[in-house]
Amino acid sequence: MTSRYSVTAENLDVVRNLRPPYLILPNHTSVWDPFFVNKFIPGVIHYVVSDSNFRSKLVEFGLGLVGSIPKTKVMSDLDTVKNIMKVTKAGGIVGIFPEGQNTWDGHTLPMYYSRRASPAPSCRGHAGRRPADEGASSSATSSPSPRSNCANRA
Repeated sequence: MTSRYSVTAENLDVVRNLRPPYLILPNHTSVWDPFFVNKFIPGVIHYVVSDSNFRSKLVEFGLGLVGSIPKTKVMSDLDTVKNIMKVTKAGGIVGIFPEGQNTWDGHTLPMYYSRRASPAPSCRGHAGRRPADEGASSSATSSPSPRSNCANRA
């Protein structure tokens, strides 16, 4: 297959001298990328694959045979992280295509940066204070302090 598509690799001596476990992060320009990478990397590569590829029983069987790791797209997936850690602890090779999908024309896709969740609203004047800091002046019969309201909002 690599001769049909004129695929070549550079720095193969570096790759061949690597000892697992390690992580491979290739560009993803076509559906054939995993096959091309496997041609030049000695050993089994456990690719992280979109879980949508596991919906077909036949494809799921094939992906299972090569040790693919399912990943839910566009969200955190703790099971994927655990499976990656399992493979690396066993001395395996993990392959991740950071772009997450291939392209029609082979060009790199634009970068989408993640959005941080906004922090919880702050309560002015109460940062870093604990209930013990208020001293013995508060009693069980007194009305709730603004501080307790702050704690309820956070």
